Amino acid sequence: MLDEQYVRQIILSNIRKMRNQKGVTQKEAAQYLGVDRSTYNKWECNGIMNVYILYELAKYFQCHIEDLLVGAFDDAMTLKE
Repeated sequence: MLDEQYVRQIILSNIRKMRNQKGVTQKEAAQYLGVDRSTYNKWECNGIMNVYILYELAKYFQCHIEDLLVGAFDDAMTLKE
C-alpha cells in the first residue's frame, strides 16, 4: 500500500526542482497553464493536481512526466512494507 502523503511530497519536490532548473517563477508557470499564480502555488504546495496538469507541466519543463514522478513510488512502497 502506498503512503499517499509521501508520494505527493516527492512529486511536489520534483515539480519545484524542475521549475527552478528552468529558471521560472510560479507566476510564469501559472501563466503557461492559464491559471492564477495563487492557484499554481496551491498546486505546488498542497498537491492539488491531476494527470493533465502533470502532463502540461512536463511539456513546459521539457521533461517526461516520469521525471516528475521519479522516486515517488519506489520509496513509498518500501516505507509501507
